Amino acid sequence: MNRLTLSFFLALMGVGMLEATASIKPLDMPEAPPLDKTVPLDFKLPDLKTSVKRMPHTPMGLGQCYGKQLQGFKDIQPWLITKIWDGVVPGDALLLDDVLLAVNGKPAQVDLGRQMQTVKRKASQDGYFWITRWRKGKVERCFIDFGKKIYDLTQTQVPGMLRDWKLGPLGANGWCFHRKTSEGASQDARQIIITAVEEDGPSAKILQEKDVILGIDGKDFSRDARRALAEAINEAEKEENTGT
Repeated sequence: MNRLTLSFFLALMGVGMLEATASIKPLDMPEAPPLDKTVPLDFKLPDLKTSVKRMPHTPMGLGQCYGKQLQGFKDIQPWLITKIWDGVVPGDALLLDDVLLAVNGKPAQVDLGRQMQTVKRKASQDGYFWITRWRKGKVERCFIDFGKKIYDLTQTQVPGMLRDWKLGPLGANGWCFHRKTSEGASQDARQIIITAVEEDGPSAKILQEKDVILGIDGKDFSRDARRALAEAINEAEKEENTGT
């Protein structure tokens, strides 16, 4: 991993808006809470034709994420994800056709909305909470991060499945700290970590995966790194600057 301050000397051809959500684990993330013994680690998806309860898509307390109860279980109420907006749950911790089994180690309940609101009130202090899900035959534990923490990307390992952004004409993808748009988006970001580089792209000999961009033209970012990078690219594109 390299710590980089970029200077623009490429012939650049426009920059797109950066948009998406992601979840990166901070170094001080505590261990997941103990998992209740009633949560089935050998969960198998039942026949959906007979097990899905006839009911409307029910809000699960996570924005535009909806589910339906699976019938026939004791001590636990699994929820099948039946409708979800792309990126609504940070880090894609829940996707369509996942099954939610537990929240913070406790079995999912019939009144999931109330259970989720209770957990989220505590998460408003910690910035995250844990879930147990079934996905494509595997029971997994993961955390949902509300983006309350600002991460040092030179010290934090990036998860393999990371939703990222195309960095305009640089021929690379990256991620930076951000919250919801209503909470300031990426205004506190001061670093951008590279998650992919096009093999024959303009940055192929300059950037590599897991590099961290710290600034531009010899100076560290002192404001929104995403916007500062986009503005620097736009400035370099001006005819009088000849792409530098």
